[in-house]
Amino acid sequence: MTKRYFIWKDKNCKGVNPEWIELSAEEFVQFCKKNRAAAPEDKRYFYRVPNLDNDDCFYLLECTFENFRQMRIDAKRQKRKIDRQKDYLPTEIISLDCPMQDSNGEKITLYDLLPDESVCVEDDAIRSMEIHRVREIVDDLPKSEKDLIYSLFFNNHDCLSDRKIAEKLGMPQTTLRNNKKKIFVKIKKSLAQN
Repeated sequence: MTKRYFIWKDKNCKGVNPEWIELSAEEFVQFCKKNRAAAPEDKRYFYRVPNLDNDDCFYLLECTFENFRQMRIDAKRQKRKIDRQKDYLPTEIISLDCPMQDSNGEKITLYDLLPDESVCVEDDAIRSMEIHRVREIVDDLPKSEKDLIYSLFFNNHDCLSDRKIAEKLGMPQTTLRNNKKKIFVKIKKSLAQN
């Protein structure tokens, strides 16, 4: 790979319309030795220009301190980015329907392993506990109230209306409604106490 070195003809031009002098590798090494010994305000800075048009050559050009500093910051940022990318393992895309074997040797898919988001186990457990508690409260009610609740909610009447249930139990519809309200208040109070 060929290397070409360029410095400003006038070191005080600060990169504004510079005239360039090309140095040989040997001249550039001598120049760098002198530059290291120079006072901080007289130091000269260089940056490497990436390959242009797939040229088998790189160029080292003089630049201002600000350009040099920015180039170093960009180079460090790029190195960190490459280092972070090395930390990630390459991933392979697999279909959720791709058959696999589980530890028992049975064929499953990844789709089988995904939880059913339409089902909430915690909500189901809480609901089950509440239903169990309501059944306990209903079982502790007097026989007439218990029979009314069972005939309204636990027996399969194919959604009978209050009127038809009242006829079946041999009581007026208003009495059925009033009794139902009283029982609900009792159940609600019992649930609130626990």
